[in-house]
Amino acid sequence: MKQRVEHALPSKTAALAGPFIWGAAMALSCVIGLYMRHRGETDHFWQIVAFYFAGAFIAFTPALVLARYLAFSKPATARFCAFALCLCLVTYGVTALLFALQYRIFYAQWHEPFLTRIWFFQQLFTTLGATYQFTIIGLWLYFPVGIVCLFVTSFILSLRMR
Repeated sequence: MKQRVEHALPSKTAALAGPFIWGAAMALSCVIGLYMRHRGETDHFWQIVAFYFAGAFIAFTPALVLARYLAFSKPATARFCAFALCLCLVTYGVTALLFALQYRIFYAQWHEPFLTRIWFFQQLFTTLGATYQFTIIGLWLYFPVGIVCLFVTSFILSLRMR
């Protein structure tokens, strides 16, 4: 178990450069996705791109650690699947969380006082609503470029982990 945990920790290069590369790849995916859907002229273009960059940037290292932990002493195909699944789910989750926090900031003026019972319900349903909206509207900005980046990154990371 101790060896597995130690092996899950990424190198300094992967921990420092990886988030920037993964963030840039997802930001590029967002830019191309917006232009493909004729949304490149929106006033919030760079804010949307920044959300996707930040979500991927924050998600990369935890996804890498989790994937390395799950893929310890597994064959190459299992390592590839672990990296693809972890990068996909953690990037989606963190970006959706950032979107939900932005939603929360907008709707806070209509919410009940902090830590009341209704406030907890409002937080829950605001977050669920934001996550649903991100899934329906925002997830498509990862296609087609993001999925290619996911497979290439997962392939490279699975080969590097031996």
